[in-house]
Amino acid sequence: MEDDYESSYVPMVSNNIDDCEWIMDFGFSFYMTPNCLWFQEFTQLEGSSILLGDNQAYKIIGVGTIKFHLHDGIDRVLEKLRFVPSLKHNLISLGELENKRYVFKGEQGMLKMVKESMEVMKGVRKFSQYAYQGVVVLAQHLLLKKMARYDIES
Repeated sequence: MEDDYESSYVPMVSNNIDDCEWIMDFGFSFYMTPNCLWFQEFTQLEGSSILLGDNQAYKIIGVGTIKFHLHDGIDRVLEKLRFVPSLKHNLISLGELENKRYVFKGEQGMLKMVKESMEVMKGVRKFSQYAYQGVVVLAQHLLLKKMARYDIES
């Protein structure tokens, strides 16, 4: 019998992060969220799961894009973000950003992501993790009908 897990590793994360914050870490293989209402675009997936650091398999319902309004007033989009309803936190993979040639600079409790000499994202150190500084641009009106037909039970 073959397990149908996405090839990834996600460590366990602290419970000290608010539900609307995004935890940024190199330990995550993907961008992931438990909040379906934030997606601007969404494609349903069937039969995909991810094995997390607690050795539990979590169902991936779909993949899509989420738009953020950042500290500099500009909107940016994260693509290939997985919808995993059983997650307790929103996760941003710094490894994914590094693969896209982002450079990281950390000092005085701030982690800045730079691409082509421009600061694109930043996070603030909160306890032992960094929390992304950006506000999700809601897309509820675009996706409520789509999401209503998906089985989002874990």
